[in-house]
Amino acid sequence: MPIPYIKVLIERKCLFCGKKYKGRRDQRFCKRKHQVAFNKIVLIPTGLIDGIDKEGVRYISVNLACMDLIKKGFIIFKALHKNNTADLLAYKQDGKKNFKVYKVEIMTCRYNSKSGQIVHPLIKNKECILIGVTLNDSKVHYLNKYE
Repeated sequence: MPIPYIKVLIERKCLFCGKKYKGRRDQRFCKRKHQVAFNKIVLIPTGLIDGIDKEGVRYISVNLACMDLIKKGFIIFKALHKNNTADLLAYKQDGKKNFKVYKVEIMTCRYNSKSGQIVHPLIKNKECILIGVTLNDSKVHYLNKYE
Protein backbone atom coordinates (compact mmCIF):
# COMPACT_ATOMS: atom_id res chain seq x y z
CA MET A 1 0.00 0.00 0.00
CA PRO A 2 1.50 3.37 -1.03
CA ILE A 3 2.19 5.98 1.62
CA PRO A 4 -0.24 8.91 1.28
CA TYR A 5 1.29 12.28 0.40
CA ILE A 6 0.58 14.88 3.06
CA LYS A 7 0.83 18.49 1.97
CA VAL A 8 2.42 20.38 4.84
CA LEU A 9 2.11 24.16 4.85
CA ILE A 10 4.58 26.11 6.96
CA GLU A 11 5.00 29.77 7.80
CA ARG A 12 7.08 31.44 5.05
CA LYS A 13 8.24 34.95 4.18
CA CYS A 14 7.95 36.21 0.57
CA LEU A 15 11.32 37.17 -0.94
CA PHE A 16 9.72 39.92 -3.02
CA CYS A 17 7.34 41.75 -0.68
CA GLY A 18 8.38 40.40 2.72
CA LYS A 19 4.82 39.40 3.62
CA LYS A 20 4.30 36.26 5.74
CA TYR A 21 2.19 33.48 4.27
CA LYS A 22 1.59 29.74 4.61
CA GLY A 23 3.23 27.74 1.85
CA ARG A 24 5.16 24.67 0.85
CA ARG A 25 8.67 24.12 2.09
CA ASP A 26 10.18 24.94 -1.34
CA GLN A 27 7.89 27.92 -2.05
CA ARG A 28 9.63 31.30 -1.92
CA PHE A 29 6.91 33.75 -3.03
CA CYS A 30 3.36 34.41 -1.85
CA LYS A 31 2.06 35.04 -5.41
CA ARG A 32 3.09 33.96 -8.89
CA LYS A 33 3.37 37.57 -10.06
CA HIS A 34 5.89 38.23 -7.26
CA GLN A 35 8.03 35.38 -8.57
CA VAL A 36 7.90 36.78 -12.11
CA ALA A 37 8.76 40.29 -10.91
CA PHE A 38 11.64 38.97 -8.77
CA ASN A 39 13.06 37.01 -11.73
CA LYS A 40 12.87 40.09 -13.98
CA ILE A 41 14.73 42.19 -11.44
CA VAL A 42 17.29 39.75 -10.04
CA LEU A 43 17.80 36.99 -12.60
CA ILE A 44 17.63 39.04 -15.79
CA PRO A 45 20.89 38.76 -17.72
CA THR A 46 21.31 42.55 -17.93
CA GLY A 47 21.85 42.57 -14.18
CA LEU A 48 25.10 40.69 -14.65
CA ILE A 49 26.86 43.86 -15.78
CA ASP A 50 26.19 46.79 -13.49
CA GLY A 51 25.66 50.22 -15.03
CA ILE A 52 24.89 49.04 -18.58
CA ASP A 53 21.37 49.35 -19.97
CA LYS A 54 19.61 46.70 -22.09
CA GLU A 55 20.70 48.23 -25.39
CA GLY A 56 24.34 48.19 -24.28
CA VAL A 57 24.09 44.55 -23.24
CA ARG A 58 22.44 43.73 -26.57
CA TYR A 59 25.27 45.50 -28.44
CA ILE A 60 27.88 43.49 -26.52
CA SER A 61 26.03 40.20 -27.20
CA VAL A 62 25.71 40.85 -30.94
CA ASN A 63 29.38 41.78 -31.28
CA LEU A 64 30.56 38.70 -29.35
CA ALA A 65 28.41 36.50 -31.60
CA CYS A 66 29.73 38.24 -34.74
CA MET A 67 33.34 37.67 -33.68
CA ASP A 68 32.64 33.98 -33.08
CA LEU A 69 30.91 33.54 -36.46
CA ILE A 70 33.76 35.30 -38.27
CA LYS A 71 36.23 32.92 -36.57
CA LYS A 72 34.16 30.02 -37.97
CA GLY A 73 34.50 31.41 -41.52
CA PHE A 74 31.15 33.16 -41.98
CA ILE A 75 30.64 36.51 -43.67
CA ILE A 76 28.27 38.61 -41.54
CA PHE A 77 25.64 41.21 -42.43
CA LYS A 78 24.08 43.08 -39.51
CA ALA A 79 20.43 44.11 -39.47
CA LEU A 80 19.89 47.81 -40.12
CA HIS A 81 16.45 48.00 -38.52
CA LYS A 82 15.03 46.54 -35.28
CA ASN A 83 11.99 45.02 -37.01
CA ASN A 84 13.97 42.54 -39.15
CA THR A 85 13.17 38.84 -38.98
CA ALA A 86 16.70 38.01 -37.79
CA ASP A 87 19.53 39.83 -36.03
CA LEU A 88 22.19 38.86 -38.57
CA LEU A 89 22.57 37.24 -41.96
CA ALA A 90 25.55 34.94 -42.26
CA TYR A 91 26.76 33.11 -45.30
CA LYS A 92 29.49 30.59 -45.80
CA GLN A 93 30.91 29.37 -49.07
CA ASP A 94 31.27 25.58 -49.32
CA GLY A 95 32.97 25.33 -52.69
CA LYS A 96 33.60 27.62 -55.64
CA LYS A 97 29.94 28.25 -56.42
CA ASN A 98 28.02 26.71 -53.51
CA PHE A 99 27.16 28.87 -50.55
CA LYS A 100 24.54 28.80 -47.81
CA VAL A 101 22.79 31.76 -46.23
CA TYR A 102 21.69 31.55 -42.60
CA LYS A 103 19.51 33.78 -40.49
CA VAL A 104 21.03 34.28 -37.05
CA GLU A 105 19.04 35.05 -33.90
CA ILE A 106 21.04 36.18 -30.85
CA MET A 107 19.84 35.90 -27.25
CA THR A 108 21.47 37.06 -24.07
CA CYS A 109 21.50 34.05 -21.74
CA ARG A 110 22.47 33.17 -18.22
CA TYR A 111 24.70 30.29 -17.20
CA ASN A 112 23.43 28.32 -14.19
CA SER A 113 26.58 27.15 -12.41
CA LYS A 114 24.69 24.69 -10.16
CA SER A 115 23.08 22.68 -12.96
CA GLY A 116 25.57 23.53 -15.70
CA GLN A 117 22.75 24.56 -18.04
CA ILE A 118 22.20 27.67 -20.10
CA VAL A 119 18.98 29.50 -19.22
CA HIS A 120 17.60 31.33 -22.24
CA PRO A 121 14.30 32.86 -23.38
CA LEU A 122 11.71 30.81 -25.23
CA ILE A 123 12.94 29.85 -28.70
CA LYS A 124 10.43 31.15 -31.24
CA ASN A 125 12.16 30.85 -34.59
CA LYS A 126 13.65 27.40 -35.17
CA GLU A 127 14.69 28.14 -38.76
CA CYS A 128 17.57 30.38 -37.62
CA ILE A 129 20.96 29.66 -36.14
CA LEU A 130 20.23 30.38 -32.49
CA ILE A 131 23.13 31.83 -30.55
CA GLY A 132 23.12 32.37 -26.82
CA VAL A 133 25.69 34.71 -25.31
CA THR A 134 26.36 34.40 -21.58
CA LEU A 135 27.78 37.63 -20.28
CA ASN A 136 29.00 36.34 -16.92
CA ASP A 137 31.72 34.36 -18.73
CA SER A 138 31.56 36.06 -22.20
CA LYS A 139 31.01 32.78 -24.04
CA VAL A 140 29.04 32.11 -27.20
CA HIS A 141 26.82 29.00 -27.21
CA TYR A 142 25.02 27.56 -30.24
CA LEU A 143 21.55 26.54 -29.04
CA ASN A 144 20.69 24.54 -32.16
CA LYS A 145 22.74 22.80 -34.82
CA TYR A 146 23.28 24.20 -38.26
CA GLU A 147 24.53 22.32 -41.32
